[in-house]
Amino acid sequence: MKRTRPTTKASNSNLQASQPAFQMKTGIICCLVFMLALIARGVYLWEIQHTDAFSLLLGDAQLFDAWAREISAGNWTGDQIFFNAPLYPYFLALVYSIAGRDLMLVRLIQIGLGSLSCVLVAIAGNTLFSRRVGLVAGILLAVYPTAVFTDCLIQKEVLALFLMAILVLLLSRAWNRPSKSGWWIGVVLGCLALVRENALVILITVMLVYGISHFREQKKAITWIVSCMLGAGLILLPVASRNWMVGKEFVLITANSGFNFYIGNHKHADGSYNPVIKGHGDWQDERQDAARIAERSSGRKLSSSEVSMYWYKKTLSDIRADIPAWIRLLVKKWFLVWNSVEISDSESQYVAADGSKILSFLMIFLHFGVLGPLAVFGAVLTWRQWKRLGIYPIIVVAYMASIALFFVFARFRYPVISILVPFAAAGLVHGIEHIRQNAYRKIALPICMMGLAAIAMNWPIVSTQPYRSNTYYNIAVSLEKLGRADAAMTNYVRSLEIDPNQAMAHNNAGILLYRKGMVSDARVHFEKAIVINPDLSEPHYNLGIFWFTQGDMQQALVHFTRAVTLNPDENPSAYYNLACVYSRMNEPAKSVDWLKNAIEKGYRNWKAIHSDPDLENLRRVDRYWNEINLMTTGKVS
Repeated sequence: MKRTRPTTKASNSNLQASQPAFQMKTGIICCLVFMLALIARGVYLWEIQHTDAFSLLLGDAQLFDAWAREISAGNWTGDQIFFNAPLYPYFLALVYSIAGRDLMLVRLIQIGLGSLSCVLVAIAGNTLFSRRVGLVAGILLAVYPTAVFTDCLIQKEVLALFLMAILVLLLSRAWNRPSKSGWWIGVVLGCLALVRENALVILITVMLVYGISHFREQKKAITWIVSCMLGAGLILLPVASRNWMVGKEFVLITANSGFNFYIGNHKHADGSYNPVIKGHGDWQDERQDAARIAERSSGRKLSSSEVSMYWYKKTLSDIRADIPAWIRLLVKKWFLVWNSVEISDSESQYVAADGSKILSFLMIFLHFGVLGPLAVFGAVLTWRQWKRLGIYPIIVVAYMASIALFFVFARFRYPVISILVPFAAAGLVHGIEHIRQNAYRKIALPICMMGLAAIAMNWPIVSTQPYRSNTYYNIAVSLEKLGRADAAMTNYVRSLEIDPNQAMAHNNAGILLYRKGMVSDARVHFEKAIVINPDLSEPHYNLGIFWFTQGDMQQALVHFTRAVTLNPDENPSAYYNLACVYSRMNEPAKSVDWLKNAIEKGYRNWKAIHSDPDLENLRRVDRYWNEINLMTTGKVS
């Protein structure tokens, strides 16, 4: 017994001595990963700062910026039920309130958060597998091109990945240990749901899996689940209360789920985003279009929840009409959500790569079509540890299914990168170890599964070209609004070089050419737009103007009529122009009817109504003109 005591002391001393060494090594790994991530993102930011897109806010970035400016100006509660997830705009508003509206500062902060996400993933990989796996996981995320690209956008995905990385770390350290982890996991998932609403699926999944895996310890399981719910409730209930306060309805986070469900599942859906009104893909249109169409169909004013329910019912009606077609659509969306192509809405990383050597270089070797199969390889290779690791593939599958249930953008799947990266790193590290040990039988099945995943994920079911073309189009639209017509035209041309079937690019290029006096070339673009998409109202309207200025009232009548038929609420000027056409054709009765319609639709240029020479024939007929005078009395300045 006396001999064992010194030995025990020595072993304890050795253990204590080893712990600081381990901590120091882990700290070095974290610093290296953070610096690598920081350098990659810093170089990318430096490269793109002189591109046309850098100074612009495209798509949802405009919404978040406008919303944040409104919040920072003092309207912290708002006056409508949330239609978009609110956490990122409030994050922006906090930055604006402290430092002013400095988008470069926002990008630098986001680069810091993105780099910290790499560190969190490295620590999670260390906890789940080994220090070497953690290092590889951190490096993978540090140079993952989509992460480098995303961290420099004014978009909410940077917060989504950061919160998911925290979740993975919490789960890796506390899933099978009695602790208060449930509370913190609930808090993190509540915050994540305020960035991506479908993260509620993860919350439900985690609680169900924990309850099932700990069913023999009912008291422990119930306590953990309740604490998880309380943590999530701490974050979500104030948002629901705020929605009740401003809208007198119980809406947990946002009231857009029915509209989004329709976009992804109606009878003409193709799996990605298509606006309900052609040409209305802008954030400024979505909420108004959703409510206006629902209210017109219902014949009354609807609340936010009623609008959402209208779209759910409309979608279910379409599904019931052709269930086999809907099932095929679901299968297609399931493959789309796993596809290697980064399906984008407003900003494509493929266009960003055109202006960045580091991004284009990284995209050669590492993209979702590489990371996904590697993660499958790692998951199959470590399947024997399913009791400890099984929760992660379940979360990924459940979350991806929640995306496929609606519609697919690649940025929606971005948060699960925090889970895929550690498994991909484990596959690389352990796979190389097995190869060195000649243990080929152990990796035979994982290699087969990785091969199948690689084929499925890299199958060419979508092309990158439409997304590149659409981004150049969005850049051109923003430049045109800023008055930079030449730069806008250059980007419209780029858009059409990539995709000659970009109808709106033809339309807008035609407008710029028309303004330059190149009316014949403009007409060609308008006509091409109509051939490509006969359901767009804008090119018909523009062709109407062309023929009107050419003096061909019959052709002008055809195109203006088509414009208002396709989109009755789009443009009051189309109604006004029809009034001018009929006046020029000396048909005052029809002219006055269209002018009334124009005023009812919102036309308010009273001076033009009273002085436009194109309405001269209408003004000569007192009985018709008196009606217009009654509608415009006192409104002419």
